[in-house]
Amino acid sequence: MLRICGLGIYNKLDADVVALLRGSDIFLERYTFRISDGQLREIEEAIGKRIVELDRGSLEERAGEFVRKASDKDIALLVGGDPLIATTHKILYLEAIGVGVKIEVVHSSSIFTAAIGESGLDFYRFGEVCTIADWKEGYRPVSFYDKLSCNFGNNMHTLILLDYDSVQARSMDHKEALRIMLDAESSKAKGIISRESMLIVMTDIGSDGMRLLYKRVNELLDMDLDYGMCCFILHAELSEIEKEMLGIMCGLRA
Repeated sequence: MLRICGLGIYNKLDADVVALLRGSDIFLERYTFRISDGQLREIEEAIGKRIVELDRGSLEERAGEFVRKASDKDIALLVGGDPLIATTHKILYLEAIGVGVKIEVVHSSSIFTAAIGESGLDFYRFGEVCTIADWKEGYRPVSFYDKLSCNFGNNMHTLILLDYDSVQARSMDHKEALRIMLDAESSKAKGIISRESMLIVMTDIGSDGMRLLYKRVNELLDMDLDYGMCCFILHAELSEIEKEMLGIMCGLRA
């Protein structure tokens, strides 16, 4: 059997899951999320066995080979957040179904619900999520802007994820992400974002050091923030309850 187990936004497993995994060979996919060496050691101590870290190629290029290991033994793959959100994990699921390997998914918390909940905004008023990719020479994607524009036109909020650097174990610099947003606005000119726009910035959700900032873009461009994971929310028109909740949440998490 292959189990894909989510570590949630806290990088923890509850007691029932720990007991379930003790008879399995356990692997960790570390390149789509941030987990400290200390957190990894805690999980190993709880389960009572060593966890083998997999590189990107082991899953994306040799998914079939990995899945076939579960044909005659129990294998568990630990992943960040909630399983089956990342395409890599969906590929493993499909591979297992295709070769007749029994598969089980252990769900957990996700950035998608945690960020929305911590903001205090109405879940039902969010449109499509978008990601700002790190620009490089010859690679300057602006598809995120089209999603922002669509959501804005429908008076819906947007959760904006920032590109994740697995080598640095952190999201892209928030200032660089803001500059990319402003450059896209300069090119597309639909009036979605400006230096005067109010933006929610959330860092290290689920950790003791979590922060929630609600400031103008020009203020955020002048701030140096120490974080591992970061995301934005560009909100549409706020209801009275959302205004009150956002003010309280910012006060708690500033």
